[in-house]
Amino acid sequence: AEPGIAAQAEACDYLGADTIVSARVGGQEIIIRVPGRHLLTAGQPVQLCWPEEQVHLFDDATGARTAGARALPVAA
Repeated sequence: AEPGIAAQAEACDYLGADTIVSARVGGQEIIIRVPGRHLLTAGQPVQLCWPEEQVHLFDDATGARTAGARALPVAA
C-alpha cells in the first residue's frame, strides 16, 4: 500500500508558483496547495501525505485556526 491518504482530485488550478487542488477524501472536500505545476484530471486518484508540522486545523463552528492542536492519525 502507498503511504498517505487516498483521495480523488476534483479540479486543479496552476497559479504560477503553486497548484491549488480540490480533492475529496471520503465525503469531505479539501483544498491543497502544492508547489510547482501539477496536471490532474477530475476523478484522478491521488495519495496525500505531508509533514506533521504542516498540519493546520480549524474550528468547524468559528472557522478560526486551532493553535497547538495535533492531528489525529487517519487510517488509509
